[in-house]
Amino acid sequence: MTAVLLAAPINATELDNRYEQTGTFSITVDGETQNLVIPYDTERDRAYAEQKFIMGSYLTIDVLGCSAGEDGKPGAPRVQETFQGLRNLGFQRSARSAG
Repeated sequence: MTAVLLAAPINATELDNRYEQTGTFSITVDGETQNLVIPYDTERDRAYAEQKFIMGSYLTIDVLGCSAGEDGKPGAPRVQETFQGLRNLGFQRSARSAG
């Protein structure tokens, strides 16, 4: 599995006006590429990507890429990617898939 995060928004799918697209998440499985969006819920002030420090030392970046459902809300398939590492010492990567 290969995943690529892109910072610039691309019109991969159509989300409802409630959501802003903050980026895209492209994943390739068995040679087939799926472009997912990284949404931001403006009504609930909820990001589908975040960066935080755990215990002051571990930087964690968590991103959830989704397709737009028929109702324009984030739907399946979804892929969640987590990057974690010590400050200035590199990152570890873990991938979770849902839907």
